[in-house]
Amino acid sequence: MKRILLLVLIAAMACCFTSCSSQPAHMNTGSTLTSDESAHFTTVPVGKQLATLPDGHTKTQYKNDIEGLATYLLDCGFLSGEVTKNMSAATIGAAEGWRYQFSFNSSNVSVELYRYDPSNLDSTAKNIIDQVKKSSSFNMLDIGTVQNVYLTYSGKYMLIYNDSKAQGSGKDKSNESRKNAVLKAFMGFESNAVAESATNLQSISTTPATTAATK
Repeated sequence: MKRILLLVLIAAMACCFTSCSSQPAHMNTGSTLTSDESAHFTTVPVGKQLATLPDGHTKTQYKNDIEGLATYLLDCGFLSGEVTKNMSAATIGAAEGWRYQFSFNSSNVSVELYRYDPSNLDSTAKNIIDQVKKSSSFNMLDIGTVQNVYLTYSGKYMLIYNDSKAQGSGKDKSNESRKNAVLKAFMGFESNAVAESATNLQSISTTPATTAATK
């Protein structure tokens, strides 16, 4: 009888241990995630990311002045040829102006860049800027009507883009696309530039992009 009771007790204990070891997997209280669970999490690097510009340059390489703007557009491959500086920028109330003239897709292109001082605009500058904001053009008695004129959001820079094959009934898609790409780069320049007083700027030495306009 004792032997029978002993066997019954052993059997009961074995059943208890088996029940405990069969705990469902989802009750696991450990901290290790399965591969499916960890897929929902992403490791985010800490630190400020600088905007990436053409040819791997970063925003620290372009000063927020007319030279920085011109260099930026040159690195994008949107300008070519010799630059004409010290134009009569004061005629339209600007502080300074640069002009590039070159050929693209068998069309003569002229790109004029002007810098304004938004905090110190004279009446001429205010008049020009107001006209450009309304119609992307301006009119002056000594000059006539100038079209295809664009301003950056701050009003600090103005661009005049002349390419007969980029607009009108006889426009070419390649020239139109190039103009749109230039305007996009121009409008985004200030967000990618550093302050004019920035120091320790890296030097720029780059080969013009393959898409550069040919003189």
